[in-house]
Amino acid sequence: FVFHRTTGNSWLRNQCRFAIDESNNFDGKEFEDALKSMGPLWDKKLSSADESVLNSIRDDQIEKAEEIYREYPFEYTALPLLPDCNNYYSGKFGEYFWHQNADQVYVYIPIGDDVSKRDVDVTFEARLVTVKIHNELVISFQCLERIIPDGSFWVVEVDKDGKRYIQLDLEKRYRMINWKSLFGEPVAEDLQEMESKAQMLDKLFSANKGMSKLTGKPAESRDEMMSNEDLVKMISSQIYDNPQM
Repeated sequence: FVFHRTTGNSWLRNQCRFAIDESNNFDGKEFEDALKSMGPLWDKKLSSADESVLNSIRDDQIEKAEEIYREYPFEYTALPLLPDCNNYYSGKFGEYFWHQNADQVYVYIPIGDDVSKRDVDVTFEARLVTVKIHNELVISFQCLERIIPDGSFWVVEVDKDGKRYIQLDLEKRYRMINWKSLFGEPVAEDLQEMESKAQMLDKLFSANKGMSKLTGKPAESRDEMMSNEDLVKMISSQIYDNPQM
């Protein structure tokens, strides 16, 4: 039986004391009733903690405001810096901060001196990044744009003051797209912009396949199309605009 560390174990222990009489005889029925009195948490199986922890972290992220910057304010840390990053947004969420350029996103997550590389587990998916330390979920965030999981990785870095960080190196699926947030929930305008870009790309891709049939030349893939800087500028007209603060 695995206790969820964040669900008030002391309360559960107090409830379970009622299942043990003064002679230390265990009453299984009363113990079961004490567990069931916990309600939905018991019904959802306490041994499966990851999902509830993840939902708690996401709720916490939604409640907090992510700070977005026109110029990256953390160069003083002497942590690795992407070239040309000040042409793109950067941000801070609690103790975490990040910046980007045309191809990559760097995310810095502070860790203690007792954390070794073998204690860290990072999972990269097309639109989701999850970080665990000592098998405990630390943060999980959905990327506004797609990344290339096989091209993304993490390392441990140390700033000029000796503070240690996990550095996430996220490879963008589509170059030159200016991510407007990382940890915050995308706003309606961002979702509409993403949908518009997807629809425009679908139309261009269909037109490209049609031209291929006429010319006999192979059609470009979506990735090849998105490597065309002029095309990306046309699809994302706000790439080089200053952030609206």
